[in-house]
Amino acid sequence: MAPGIRSLPLGVVRKSAQARLLDLGAAVDDRQLAIAAAQANNDRRDQEREFSAREFKRNDTMFRRGLINETTMETVERRMMDAGFAVDLAKESLASAVSAMRRAEIALEIGQLEVERAEVDL
Repeated sequence: MAPGIRSLPLGVVRKSAQARLLDLGAAVDDRQLAIAAAQANNDRRDQEREFSAREFKRNDTMFRRGLINETTMETVERRMMDAGFAVDLAKESLASAVSAMRRAEIALEIGQLEVERAEVDL
């Protein structure tokens, strides 16, 4: 130990480890909420993409019959592409949330070990 630094009482170390464990548990809960939100966003984006694909198909039929112009068709095509990009981003966000959850769970396990070590040291 460095000169001038006192060791903390073991009870304080244990209480500190327990408080840290509670904080890590709350972080896991936060990550679960983030996953639920990301999943909901992903589902919503999938629905938007499916709607855009149906809209494109309807408009393509009308375009081939000469009922709508090329500019209108390009607008619909662009909306369909944007919906596809939004799905890709939503999937990336979901994957990131799942990864953060795994890291939070690992940190929680480490925190549990710290509490166990502090209790053994008593």
